[in-house]
Amino acid sequence: MSTLEHTRDDIDAYVVYKMQKFIDEGSLDHSHCKTIGEKSEGHFQWASTLCKALHQENKPGINIQKRYENFIASTGGDHNGDINVLDQLYQAVLSEVLKVGNVDAMRKYKNTMGQILAAFEPLSKHAIQGLQKASGNQEGEYPDNGQGVDVVISWLGSLFTGEDDSNTPIRPMHTSIRDFLLDENRSNIFYVDLKDGQMIMATGTLKLMSKELHFNMCNLESSYLFNHQMMNVKDMEAFENKEELMYACLFWSYHLDAVEYGSKVLNSVKEFMLRAVIFWMEVLGIWSKVNAVSKSMYNTLQWLRRSRNVGKATRILETLAGEIKKFGHIFGRMMTESTPHLYISGITFLPTTSLLQQIFVKQFESPANFLQGHRAIWPALEVSLSGHKDEVTSVAFSPDGTRIVSGSKDKSVRIWDADSGTAVGKPLQGHTDEVTSTASHIIFHPPTSTPSAISDLFPMLELRQNGWLVDPTNGSLILWIPPEYCSILSIPPLCWVISQEYDPAI
Repeated sequence: MSTLEHTRDDIDAYVVYKMQKFIDEGSLDHSHCKTIGEKSEGHFQWASTLCKALHQENKPGINIQKRYENFIASTGGDHNGDINVLDQLYQAVLSEVLKVGNVDAMRKYKNTMGQILAAFEPLSKHAIQGLQKASGNQEGEYPDNGQGVDVVISWLGSLFTGEDDSNTPIRPMHTSIRDFLLDENRSNIFYVDLKDGQMIMATGTLKLMSKELHFNMCNLESSYLFNHQMMNVKDMEAFENKEELMYACLFWSYHLDAVEYGSKVLNSVKEFMLRAVIFWMEVLGIWSKVNAVSKSMYNTLQWLRRSRNVGKATRILETLAGEIKKFGHIFGRMMTESTPHLYISGITFLPTTSLLQQIFVKQFESPANFLQGHRAIWPALEVSLSGHKDEVTSVAFSPDGTRIVSGSKDKSVRIWDADSGTAVGKPLQGHTDEVTSTASHIIFHPPTSTPSAISDLFPMLELRQNGWLVDPTNGSLILWIPPEYCSILSIPPLCWVISQEYDPAI
């Protein structure tokens, strides 16, 4: 027996199994099942979709046999190849559940499908509704406040999974469905323009973050501790259940990069950058996703530079995006280790001439003051990699520039995130001698260990090589010192940071 015959037998058995309910009721019989198998022409996806469509709840007054006849009739006739036989069925399914003459219904369909197909990872019905509602707050462009999502998805269970559960990610049943909907020549009236979906997602994610993000999202109790010492599982789970907000924090800039520059979107970007961007970085620090800062700001800069008439607002946002990218590079590791220091150490060490400092200081009072030595401009050294126990003998970048690999005399190889400077995984052990070559022979020698002169100023505090100023009696984290300041603190004449009078109770 040929493979095609085996496939046909499998399809016939599947159809009978799926149609058993209707056979038992007397609505259909085995001859109907045989016809479905024949019409499928060996395409399991065709048979599966038709069976699901027949099981799908439909408008009252149309019995199952009439629906069966309509589907069989609409998918008959000549067709060209495998794609067309599926296209005919998809057209039939959509024609049954959508009134193509109803402008409002078709708008809701295209908005919802646009979101689903534009998403960079599958989202549940609840999350899609939330993002559509957030986007709809903009001048009433989408006034149904996300209600259209439920109206559309509930009728498309034969084409998409997750339609019957508000918290299950929605996915096309088959890649051919996505291809069909995005090709206007194939889907005709049911064509989905991805640009519309990207616009809803761009404005929705930005406006949702501006509205929902706030200080101390996960109720971290103290800046004296590392994140892993104070993570509240209940609070983390509660936050992670906000699916649409989590998605927005990770993917907003990709949707922004996919839409055209315009004043409406610009206003959403401006509101987010001026009000919520520091809270966004807090979230990324808690999730150990600070590498998203650099890529997001890169995407934002690319979008802003598409403007033909660069105004004052655009120039300000370009400056902000560039500074936030630098901020992520310099303070990324700190935010991942102890996120509360975003507001303590991060704001403290912002350069005096930076626009970011002007904005953040208005929102938050710096807990530390400079006596002297506060830098006016951003440092050339943005990221310092700390972790090897001996001299580093070789360093190389990965081809895509996102990773750094280093070899050391401590007989280990380490991999680092190039944006944040954080170690990726554990050191690679196994060498019996020092590692002198990775992918190249670039030599990098970190500064040797030197005692911190800050101890002369604050005998109770200890400046460690990883940049943390700690109380050695209990390990409390007092301040994180950027690399450029660490070297100054250990070399006379001193230019140090002076905190307000040290008090362990503060």
